[in-house]
Amino acid sequence: MSVKTRVAQVRKIPAGKTIGYGSLYTTQRDSLIASLPVGFGEGYPRSLFNKGIVLIQGQRCPVVGRVSLNITTVDVTDLPKEVKWGDEVVLVGSQGNEEITFEELADKFQSVHTEINLMAGFMNQVSYLY
Repeated sequence: MSVKTRVAQVRKIPAGKTIGYGSLYTTQRDSLIASLPVGFGEGYPRSLFNKGIVLIQGQRCPVVGRVSLNITTVDVTDLPKEVKWGDEVVLVGSQGNEEITFEELADKFQSVHTEINLMAGFMNQVSYLY
């Protein structure tokens, strides 16, 4: 089973700026930050702020800032190719040679993998019409 989303926006953020509710993350350098249209409202755990990871272009990218209701922000500064609106993002599953498992996510937010499995099941049932 995999859980995927797409990049909704990419912004250049200068060094020293804070990201997300509560200003819990400060950029240490000029950064490229991707916004993902998924948050705790869709079942992505809030506790993954500043320690979660996603896959973009087959590489691990850190979640930065607090996971909000329906937005998660990710640092894509170190990716070799430009990240664009609509690029695939893997929350759970594999992309290229990398993989994020339910167990790995559970370890990151100190839970059990069955809780992550339930989150993934809920997320796969959510659909939006625009």
